Amino acid sequence: MWLKRFISASLTLMLFMPVGKVFSQKRILFLGNSYTAQNNLPLLTYEFALSAGDTIYYESNAPGGSTLEGHTTNAGTLARIEKGGWDYVVLQEQSQLPSFPDFQVEQDVYPYAQKLDSLIQASNDVCTETIFYMTWGRKNGDQSNCSNWPPICTFEGMNELLRERYIQMAKDNEALISPVGALWHFIRKKHPELELYIADGSHPSLLGSYAAACSFYTVIFGKDPNISTYLPQGLSQVDADKIKVAARQVVYDSLSYWRAYASGPSAQFQITPVTVNQFLFSSEYDSTSTYHWTFGDGMEAGIPSPIHSYAEKGTYTVHLTVERCGIQDSMSREVQVNGLAELQENGLGIRIYPNPMTHHVVCVEQENVDFTQAEIWSLDGKLILSSSLSSQKQFIDLSQFSGKLFLLRLKSRHKKEQRTFLIRRP
Repeated sequence: MWLKRFISASLTLMLFMPVGKVFSQKRILFLGNSYTAQNNLPLLTYEFALSAGDTIYYESNAPGGSTLEGHTTNAGTLARIEKGGWDYVVLQEQSQLPSFPDFQVEQDVYPYAQKLDSLIQASNDVCTETIFYMTWGRKNGDQSNCSNWPPICTFEGMNELLRERYIQMAKDNEALISPVGALWHFIRKKHPELELYIADGSHPSLLGSYAAACSFYTVIFGKDPNISTYLPQGLSQVDADKIKVAARQVVYDSLSYWRAYASGPSAQFQITPVTVNQFLFSSEYDSTSTYHWTFGDGMEAGIPSPIHSYAEKGTYTVHLTVERCGIQDSMSREVQVNGLAELQENGLGIRIYPNPMTHHVVCVEQENVDFTQAEIWSLDGKLILSSSLSSQKQFIDLSQFSGKLFLLRLKSRHKKEQRTFLIRRP
């Protein structure tokens, strides 16, 4: 049994609970206008996902004609954003505004997209994503504004401008895109027999809203829409199948493109030799991410920037996987180990002692004052101390810093040389 509660076409709350089986659930807030309310797009997306084995809890605030600017002061919108706990918040601008001249879009659209996204991020956790709902050009272009702005006189021209502006909003706000307008463009070219509009040539028919639901499901769950068996009453199976195949080609096959601007984990890392067989693997530190390293010799680590020693010479493939909010990024690099001797005093006239430290002070001693700068780094890649080396022997106090392991980097101002040492606390 499923319990469904409908409040209104423009402000809808759906609650559901499966019996006998627990699915993962995505919480989605839809903020838009009549394009969202028409045919109850949130409900269509819910039903589409349910038939594919996925579940959605949603709320929607979609007053007719509403703009993003209007949503920034709408009490219903603000209350739902502030409630928090959303996985995704969908933002849909008024159907014409993003296709207007640049100066007008920069004044009337972009600032309010940014304001809403900022409110979303402030009231939710780090994993909440904004999705911009890329709408479509009118069937025969925007004839009411065509004489003043010729680029929107046709569907093609208006649709292309909408695409550009929604992509820009995603870039500016590190957000996702549900490319409904791009999907409509493909369908109109590939299947001109399918009617996506109602009689006004602007609002979506049930088939048009079904296409939008396909797009949202694919972007949110990252799955091929063809796995869904949902068929709304009033649609033929043949037409629904055509829409799903088109959504697979436009949305699913290009998911990386539509998700390209969203903030996500980065597995980029650098390799710094510490000794001839010991290396620092430095990645960007992010407290919201998890890290999994494999060093090619059977050993692993789970911290952002580990130091690893190899027991044998050879070439090893180092692999890092970083996960954030259920999304993974990976990177592999090779490291060459040419020797096995630990580099303690390294034959360069430099002594670091005691190491491990007996207390909290380490001494740097060099026969010739070649290195003029000493830096202490934590293993997560943060510079915690920088000091000038003004004599052949200098003591560095680490008592104010926590941690068992540090990196000491000595730098030469003129020769631009650098040496790195691992400092251990007992």
